[in-house]
Amino acid sequence: MLAGIANTDLILDRDKHTIILTRVLAAPCEQVFEAWTQPEHVACWWDPSGEPLAQCEIDLRPGGAFRFVNRHPPGANQFAGVYREIAPPRHLVFEAGGDRACHSRRDWRQDVSDGEDRVRLGGTVGAIS
Repeated sequence: MLAGIANTDLILDRDKHTIILTRVLAAPCEQVFEAWTQPEHVACWWDPSGEPLAQCEIDLRPGGAFRFVNRHPPGANQFAGVYREIAPPRHLVFEAGGDRACHSRRDWRQDVSDGEDRVRLGGTVGAIS
């Protein structure tokens, strides 16, 4: 479990350049999927400072782009990418990052296990072919 983040497990595989976070949530799949894919929701939680995003643009379709801009400092800390796979309300694959050295592919999945909704976010960091 990650320190300070309840109900979260972390698996780190340095050889494969992957990180997998799994978290138990007390919310239905549809609501969590909307929180990850609707600009009015993402803007409220993405910035770690707790501030709403200065800009939040989402074109939710395979090949569609997204861009999130934190409020402080102005224009800094942008996160942008492209959606690759979308299967509401349980699966979302996107690629994000700048140059190929820090480019990553994230695979977001949600399932129900033992009556609890679990979100799994796996990421491969580095050059994506």
